[in-house]
Amino acid sequence: MAFERSVNNKFLTCLLLGLFCGLAAIAQKPPVQTSSDIQLALQKLEVLGSVLYLAAHPDDENTRLIAWLANEKKYRTAYLSLTRGDGGQNLIGSELRERLGLIRTQELLQARQIDGGTQFFTRANDFGFSKHPDETFQIWDKEAVLADVVWVIRKFKPDVIITRFSTEPGVTHGHHTASAILAAEAFKAAADPRRFPEQLKYLQTWQPKRLLWNTSSWFFRGREEQFDTTGLLQLNIGGYNPLLGKSYPELAAESRSMHRSQGFGAALSRENASEYLMPILGEAPQGGNLLAGINTDWSRVSGGDKIAALVRQLQHRFDPLEPGRSISELVQLYKAIQSLPENPYKNIKLEEVEEIIRASAGLYAEASTGETGVAPASEVAIKLEAVNRSANTVKLVKISLPAVKWDSTLNLDLQANEPRILNRSITIPAHIPPSQPYWLVQEPGVGMYKFEQVEMTGQAENPAPINVTFTFLVEGLELSHTVPLVHKHVNPAVGELYQPFVVTPPVMVTPVQDQLIFANDEPQQLFVRVRAGKDFGNGNLNLGLPEGWRSEPAAVSLENFRKGEERSYQFQIIPPKKAGSGAIKVFARLDGSNYSKGYETIVAPHFPVQTLFPEAKIGVIRMDLKREGDRIGYIMGAGDAVPSHLERVGFSVSILDPAAITAEQLGQYDAVVLGIRAFNTQEVLRHNQKALEDYARGGGVVVIQYNTSHELVTQNIAPYALQLGRGRVTNELAPVKLLLPNHPALNYPNKITGKDFEGWVQERGLYFADSWSAEWQPLIASNDLGEQPLEGGLLVAPVGSGYYVYGAYSWFRQLPAGVPGAYRLLANLLALGKTPSK
Repeated sequence: MAFERSVNNKFLTCLLLGLFCGLAAIAQKPPVQTSSDIQLALQKLEVLGSVLYLAAHPDDENTRLIAWLANEKKYRTAYLSLTRGDGGQNLIGSELRERLGLIRTQELLQARQIDGGTQFFTRANDFGFSKHPDETFQIWDKEAVLADVVWVIRKFKPDVIITRFSTEPGVTHGHHTASAILAAEAFKAAADPRRFPEQLKYLQTWQPKRLLWNTSSWFFRGREEQFDTTGLLQLNIGGYNPLLGKSYPELAAESRSMHRSQGFGAALSRENASEYLMPILGEAPQGGNLLAGINTDWSRVSGGDKIAALVRQLQHRFDPLEPGRSISELVQLYKAIQSLPENPYKNIKLEEVEEIIRASAGLYAEASTGETGVAPASEVAIKLEAVNRSANTVKLVKISLPAVKWDSTLNLDLQANEPRILNRSITIPAHIPPSQPYWLVQEPGVGMYKFEQVEMTGQAENPAPINVTFTFLVEGLELSHTVPLVHKHVNPAVGELYQPFVVTPPVMVTPVQDQLIFANDEPQQLFVRVRAGKDFGNGNLNLGLPEGWRSEPAAVSLENFRKGEERSYQFQIIPPKKAGSGAIKVFARLDGSNYSKGYETIVAPHFPVQTLFPEAKIGVIRMDLKREGDRIGYIMGAGDAVPSHLERVGFSVSILDPAAITAEQLGQYDAVVLGIRAFNTQEVLRHNQKALEDYARGGGVVVIQYNTSHELVTQNIAPYALQLGRGRVTNELAPVKLLLPNHPALNYPNKITGKDFEGWVQERGLYFADSWSAEWQPLIASNDLGEQPLEGGLLVAPVGSGYYVYGAYSWFRQLPAGVPGAYRLLANLLALGKTPSK
């Protein structure tokens, strides 16, 4: 599946160079642990229970329950999202598909940092809305996804698994139901050595105690009387945690608000709250205890009684004003755990104690560089810093960089608050690959991502390309602490800024456009950005063209580039005479090798800077497209790239401020288009909708793209009655019937036929209208297999001398994908009222 390059990304603007980029980097500073954090960690040392929450997408998880389990019950808690949410919508930018999946992955990681959970994924690709799990499993490789779920269970070893959804088909998203089906199968398969035996080279079988469904009245909307809590486990999760200074619902709201791309900002709640769980498999819990019958304290392991006593003693003696006083006892505890027989909890608790020791000593270790990234075989200057901020005896024994095979024995005493700093240069090994997210290295399939590294199964993101290990001697105990090499600099307006350090290709070539669309024989300019990952003297920039396409020049020379330097080049692309499509491949020839990766960053205020190296290719389309009327006003909604794609086929598009529109001002435009979910996101349209109506009555055309019926800023989105629904056609190949084949919108200036609905991607449309008044005319109908045709996807109504259009067909996906028929249909809607008189 091709990347869709962002054109109208709210995050990729001039703000990247200013305060906005600074805000993004602030969130990446090394975490600071307070005495409250240490006390909470000491409490968690007592608990050996674990819970895995499982659902289909980012934002499916119940953050209230995760926050309560992790911080009140102190269980190790994780969320397994089967997908990265690639098929959803995006309320904060125009990124879709793989780029949206990357954004939502990071949003989940930030949510887990807040609520205390751990994050896992499978290889399943979110291909878009699915109405039934059977359809989902036709597109996913069910056995491969099940293997990933089993891997996570065997690795995380949960005592209990909780699903967000039930196995009842047809009541929710097919992915949701599929997640519950897979959870039930994996519950048994994880304990069976005959299932996925290849995993047993790395892991052991594991049998969770029980599987439950986290049900609620939400699943019984419209049939609330069927929600019977008899026999359900009820948990009161509304408590307050004084160490956190927040209630669990408050913590959950902060966590859920990380899902900004989905518009899930939540109000903080400070009231009691209940969650209900229905036993599905295994022993049902007794006495209102989720982990009833499961030993969750140190008596669970041989020799654990001694550990429990030491932990209680530590908690009793801990002084939050002088946490370093507890280090001697923490060292004693560490050695006691170390002496235990091997068990599933030993290494987990050793890591927890190590972290508490570092926090109690105020140990700080950092590896930084002024470079954001360099190519393999390049030198990079790094700064290594270690600080002891306690009165305890601490020695810096050595620093090592395993990736570059460098090790320095130091044996330096670390006096309180006296940083030890080491500056040196290292060479990035030639074998280290570019820092492309591991699931995007290979071209993904419609239903599955592909990767070869078994050890990455379930992982949320790549490990850092360069790690630095600091070895300390703390009160006689040798502890190693590994930190990633990060980019750091100081912005005078913001302060200290961080972002991940990446390894880049030696040269990167990025087409500025994601496609070129030709409606006639006129050539167009292709712009390419070339970025150097290292110094080089000479090279060439080349294009691989489809048959029948030409470029001038055929290639350009690249000379005397410095590392990090960017230059822009342009080619004139000349289309063939006949309609058709293909892809131009862009590559640089350097030192006898071809390099065909681009360079992109995604910057947002709520997660670290993300760097991508997508394949450098651009779609080219020669289509039969006619236009009538060129000037388009566009009111942005949740965010889409429709304006830029309209401009590529010759329309002149102006982005309008919805607060400033008047009928007179709109009169200069041939049509006004409202972006996706404009009536969900633009509060001012509650008051300014009349300006749109007056504009239409004066002869204009208003095109409203899809909105959801939930949280409309006004119910009167059009002059005539229009009730939006949840109907959608998820099969992009679903049949389409022209209901009014003679209507102008289907004939001028382009004749619309069934061929115009070929080559669509992901879906036909979403949030079709359920009902409408007689003034509206439905133009086309479509339906998924086994369902009645939906006619509410494209409605046109005359209003005065002009027109209103409600269009739920997904132009926001089809135009970036270069679907000719979607362009032709939209061009006709923009030309309503301009049909020549006979």
